[in-house]
Amino acid sequence: MFVTDRCDVAGASLAYDLFSTDRPDAPWLILVMGFGVQRIHWPDGFCEELAAHGLRVVRFDLRDSGESKLEHAPHPWQIGLHALRTALRGRILDGLDARALFQGTLPYSLDALADDVIALMDHLGAEKAHLVGMSFGGAVAQHAACRHPQRVRSLVSIASTTGKLSVSMPTRRALPVMLAAPAKTREAAEAAFLAALSVVGSKTLRTPEDDARRIAAQAFEREEAPEGRWRMLFAMLAAGDRTEALKKLRVPTLVLHGADDPLVPPRAGEATAAAIVGASLQIVGGMGHDLPPALWPQLTSDIAKHAFAAEPYVPRPANDLAAPLGGSR
Repeated sequence: MFVTDRCDVAGASLAYDLFSTDRPDAPWLILVMGFGVQRIHWPDGFCEELAAHGLRVVRFDLRDSGESKLEHAPHPWQIGLHALRTALRGRILDGLDARALFQGTLPYSLDALADDVIALMDHLGAEKAHLVGMSFGGAVAQHAACRHPQRVRSLVSIASTTGKLSVSMPTRRALPVMLAAPAKTREAAEAAFLAALSVVGSKTLRTPEDDARRIAAQAFEREEAPEGRWRMLFAMLAAGDRTEALKKLRVPTLVLHGADDPLVPPRAGEATAAAIVGASLQIVGGMGHDLPPALWPQLTSDIAKHAFAAEPYVPRPANDLAAPLGGSR
């Protein structure tokens, strides 16, 4: 079971779920999901298994996705038109990175998304936390660790990359999945999600169709701003290569990557692990760009072991519990 609440940050309001554990002073673990998906794509069962290991698990919608709202945002076509005009002036021909194309037009950047993680921790009363990010959520978690290393106990980067284009490009079949327009009906959303999983999902360890349909329908009903995925895509493109920043990171890091991931290829996970001093790399056999239930025991065990190795847990007496959580209940 979990409780749902909101956290107000600069320019946005974030929706989150807290999965409690029997240990009320257990370590915090923050789950960050990626581009075009929502916090519910960390399935309830997956989060419950993590909590059963003795972790306080929090999943949230990035700003401009799911139930997390922006106060003000330009329409994506305005951002794209500005980038096109900048490109036509030759800005992409003079050696500048993609950030130059979007300068001054993005309603938020990777910096803001990373700082939202820390603001959520402040709201929860978590001095430090373990961060787990998947896909673009991995980039957000990586960047949060780079910007605020004193607040991060450990990092787990799943199916993510350093942002370097040469290691990050999806296959030709997978690219259209990332660029697909939002569905306009629940039935279309279910069909689109099933089609996407058939391309980028795990092949031999498939997510049951009924589960996939349920999550897709739920995501369609709760999406506050379907066009937000395009703003996030622009923020992702403008984020640039994090390799040099990751080289300076000194946070215990585990990199998990599916051996069969066509959307973010395994070489991206290898590059991430190579960039971070002391990082461990696990290429997960049979895994694509999703979290099939058959892999939950392995993945949640690996994540929990990594977290507790970074922060040995000694429970306090029952009469010395942690302070109440921030936010209303």
